[in-house]
Amino acid sequence: MAMYERTVLMAYNGQQYETCDKYTEQLIRVINNLIFLGMANYKQGGYEKKYIISKANGNPTDPNADYFVLRLDKDPHAQKALISYMKSVRVDNEQLANNLEQKLINEYGWEKN
Repeated sequence: MAMYERTVLMAYNGQQYETCDKYTEQLIRVINNLIFLGMANYKQGGYEKKYIISKANGNPTDPNADYFVLRLDKDPHAQKALISYMKSVRVDNEQLANNLEQKLINEYGWEKN
């Protein structure tokens, strides 16, 4: 079994922990996701940092980046935001816009105007 070599700064319940153990990192992510799933509600509360972002390909994220997560399956405002983004990004990246359009049509029943 390969040793988990990277050190990750994790946050749990407002506290930060440094870990080099893959199991601990995954456990903290699961706990955070469970906490945030219980708290996530677009109808109440204000803006707050709710998610720890990681790239699907395993590459590191920019520690100075500012991400904003939208939940498309539960929040109708998130879908409207994605539609606006899709229309805006089409000028720079038609393939991305087309992919987002297909996602909206196939998964959320969006009808193109």
